[in-house]
Amino acid sequence: MKKLIFVFLLVALLATPLAALDFSAGGDFSFAHMLNIVKVEDVKGTTSVNFLGVNGFFDAEYVRAGLGVNFLVGGITAKLENAGPFSGTTKDNKTSLINFRLSVLGKYPFTIAEIVKLYPLAGMEVDFNVSTKYDGKNAKEHLSDDEKKDLNHYYLVLGVGADITVTGNLFVTPKATFGFDLRQNSTAKAAKKAGANIKGGHQMKLEFGLGVGYKF
Repeated sequence: MKKLIFVFLLVALLATPLAALDFSAGGDFSFAHMLNIVKVEDVKGTTSVNFLGVNGFFDAEYVRAGLGVNFLVGGITAKLENAGPFSGTTKDNKTSLINFRLSVLGKYPFTIAEIVKLYPLAGMEVDFNVSTKYDGKNAKEHLSDDEKKDLNHYYLVLGVGADITVTGNLFVTPKATFGFDLRQNSTAKAAKKAGANIKGGHQMKLEFGLGVGYKF
């Protein structure tokens, strides 16, 4: 899956002569709400988390590549439905997660006003977990290899963004994206392998970002 990111970047850069591109760079803050829903027969389990992110980006007009870090905020909420006495909602405020992000998003800008460019976004974002702690202690040492892999996410991303000129070469850049994790978690895979009628197990996210950039 990692190779897909570099393919997106290569194709986007080769599609247009470099001399014809507008280059810019900047940074943004982001907020993401993530859901992972698993359904087995009538039993439904939902896990939800929120992340705050700090990201830097380089923009070559038709492609935006980014690096960043995001942090779990507000704990982990798990909800179980139609599970008899096990039904209910639990909250875990002792787990902390830190991820490193790599993203490559293709874009096609449309000028809709003198100072505003609007564009659709499509591409890949990968979150690599660099720290998982429970109550301040390293939790990875107690996880299986499959559980460690579950901490990494490979998102297919679609969305929309804009560049709004503030003054000269300085602009603000809001965006909204939806991401679908291409990798199903190990618990869902194991249940399916055992013959269970299981649906879901792919993490989804809705993310909003606001940043500032400078055109070269």
